[in-house]
Amino acid sequence: MGKLCSNLAAVCLSLTTAQTSHADGIETLGDVLQLAVPAYSLYSSYDLNDRDGLRACAKAIGATALTTHALKYAIDAPRPNGSGKGFPSGHTSSAAVGFGCLLGQEGWSTATIALAAATLLTGYSRVESDHHDWEQVGAGLLLGTAIGYYSTRHLNEGQSIEYGFTPEGKQSLRFQMDF
Repeated sequence: MGKLCSNLAAVCLSLTTAQTSHADGIETLGDVLQLAVPAYSLYSSYDLNDRDGLRACAKAIGATALTTHALKYAIDAPRPNGSGKGFPSGHTSSAAVGFGCLLGQEGWSTATIALAAATLLTGYSRVESDHHDWEQVGAGLLLGTAIGYYSTRHLNEGQSIEYGFTPEGKQSLRFQMDF
């Protein structure tokens, strides 16, 4: 998997350095990462959990795309560049679902940290290129991560998030991760 990450980074770097301006390079990087992050997640999902992982991740990617576009049409928020359908950021939700899928299956690892960074860079590229503001990017980040994580976490028995009530009647949120 390490070789795949380095190859992905080399491709992204070569695409951005081929551009003539910083803004064009950052925008191109976001365009590449919105596809590369979920593609890597599909590969890793199969590697970690065979067909079950691949199926769960593919469904999460589809659900994220459908939800993102339904929200874009329902809300039709303006973008910073003046066009419409800016909420939530589709590029960011696409990258974030890849991050969420791997996080749900593997927990925090070098690969999930790299995908988190790639997802944040995708969001930054959308703000820098004047296609979205931070609120729109944040919504895409939360949407994609949540759908990806909750669609695949059942495949990782070593981690859980539980919500409930204490014996005293207070709300409780518990995280567990086995190392």
